Amino acid sequence: MLYKMRKNNINRYSLFALALTLVLAANAAHGQSTRPSSATTTPSNAQIVRNFDVIAFGNEYKEEKHATVRKWVSPVRIAIMTEGYPNWSKMSADYPDYLEDDVQRQIADLTAITGHPIELYFSPKMAKKTGIAKGFDINKATLYLFYLPTAKLSEAMAPFFKNDPREVERLMFSVEAVERKKKLKPGEKADLKGSTCFATIHTKGSEIRVVAVGVPAEHPRDVIRTCVIEELTQVMGLPNDSESVNPSIFNDRSPYVDLTEHDKFLLKILYDPRMKVGTPRTEVAKIAATVMQELRPGR
Repeated sequence: MLYKMRKNNINRYSLFALALTLVLAANAAHGQSTRPSSATTTPSNAQIVRNFDVIAFGNEYKEEKHATVRKWVSPVRIAIMTEGYPNWSKMSADYPDYLEDDVQRQIADLTAITGHPIELYFSPKMAKKTGIAKGFDINKATLYLFYLPTAKLSEAMAPFFKNDPREVERLMFSVEAVERKKKLKPGEKADLKGSTCFATIHTKGSEIRVVAVGVPAEHPRDVIRTCVIEELTQVMGLPNDSESVNPSIFNDRSPYVDLTEHDKFLLKILYDPRMKVGTPRTEVAKIAATVMQELRPGR
C-alpha cells in the first residue's frame, strides 16, 4: 500500500519566524527573551486522544479515514541519497554537514520517545570517512532520504511512485505549477517554484516497510531542519495534518518547528506495546486513553 504526504515547510518556517518576532518584541518590554513555547498549552488527555485519531487515521488527500494503526515493526535504517544517485558508491559527500547533524538529532529524539530502533545506516559522508563495510547492502535501508536539486528529485524518486515522475511532481509542487509545466512548448524550461518537502510510505498490510523522503537541496538551513524534523516524525505512522490539532508540528498553520510535548505524547501512544500494528481504529481510543492516564494521571 502506498501513502503520500506533502508538507509546506516553507510556510511553517515563515510562521515560526513571525511568531518568534512577536514573542521577542513582547518580552523585550519585560526584559525577557524566549521562543514560542507549548509548555502551558498542552491539551487535556481527552484532547490528545482525539488528536491521535485525527493524525494517525486521517488522510490529507481523501475524506475517508484509515482503518487500522500503521507503524514500523522492523528497525528504521536511514540512507541519505545525494548527487550521483543511483550509483550509491559514487554519491557526492559535498553537502552541508548540518543535514546529517539534523538527521542524527532527530533519530536520537525519536528513539528516546518511541523506544523503536532507528539508525543512520548510510550516508556519503559516512562512506567517505570510514569506508564501506564488507557485505554492505544499500537495499537493507528502509528509509531513503533524497537530498537533491529540485530538478532531479522527480526522476530519482520515481521508483517509489510506481515509476511515474509526475506523481512526484504532484507532491513537490503546487497544482498550478504542474499545470504550467504541462503547457510548455518544446525547448521551454519549466518554472516550478515553491517546491516543498514530501514523503511516501509503503506498507505491507498495516506495517510500514519502506519510506522515501524528498528534500529539495535549494532550501536554506532552517527549512531543511524543519523538513527533517517533520518528515522523519510523520513517517513513523502519524502522516496527517490538521489545523484543529495544537500545539503541534502536525498543523501547517502552527509556528512550531520542534516537537511539542503534545507531539511526543502522540508518538508515545503510537509506539506503546499495547498499540499493535493493525489495531482497528474502533479500539484505539481506549488504548490511547489508558496510555495517557498512565503518562499524566488525572489530566
